[in-house]
Amino acid sequence: MLAPMLLLDTDTRELSEAAFGDDQGRLLPEETIEMPLRRSQDYKEDSRQILEWLSRRWLFNIPRSLQTEGLWPLGRLALVDHAGTVTSRLQQVIVKLCKDATRLQLLPRVVIVASPSGGTGGGMVTDVAFLARQIIEEQPSANGIEVISVLIHGTNRNPQQQELAAANTVATLTELAQFHRSGVMFPGDAACGLKPREADCGALDGVYLIHAGEELSTQQMAETSDRVAEFLMLDAITPAGNLLEIGRAHV
Repeated sequence: MLAPMLLLDTDTRELSEAAFGDDQGRLLPEETIEMPLRRSQDYKEDSRQILEWLSRRWLFNIPRSLQTEGLWPLGRLALVDHAGTVTSRLQQVIVKLCKDATRLQLLPRVVIVASPSGGTGGGMVTDVAFLARQIIEEQPSANGIEVISVLIHGTNRNPQQQELAAANTVATLTELAQFHRSGVMFPGDAACGLKPREADCGALDGVYLIHAGEELSTQQMAETSDRVAEFLMLDAITPAGNLLEIGRAHV
């Protein structure tokens, strides 16, 4: 069984490489969502609502590339911009996952893989996790489905980007910890279609934080991605997954 997948990114080049590259593991075009930002002037009509949670300095200094350029708050802005598309496509993926799992008598699991070091992954992962949980709870036969996140922190050899990556990872982990702390409720956000959740009803059943290393070359980053993919495969379709699940249950 091929697990349904969905890749979200503001970088069209990365999406193109994932969907049209020579690698046999390339994604289908319908398994990707392009999420570019808009130009600063294009947010004029929506600025009042956006400025309730985003500082003016971010909204009116959108990079010319229309990508996050590693800026964590802009990752969430990209998600808000494309919330309707993301919700619809994520729902399709989860419904398919549930149907396939029911047919094969398996317990499905939703895995969110992201880099908290970057603007896109770090800025989106919390809301995407709660969105996935919300969609799962709307399914009639989705009891017991796990939602876990695999977060990969690493830096390249650019000193300025190293500092930004560290700050992004701290911000992402702090946000996730806050909304999964005992007695804390998730307020929801209408802009992303997220409903409030009661205290102690977090989105994630487990989080893996992988420290890939510092000052990594492009090749080393690719090798880390390969190892993470291998881990996910072992967790999903081999007996090793049972041991990993027991470990998560006792954390």
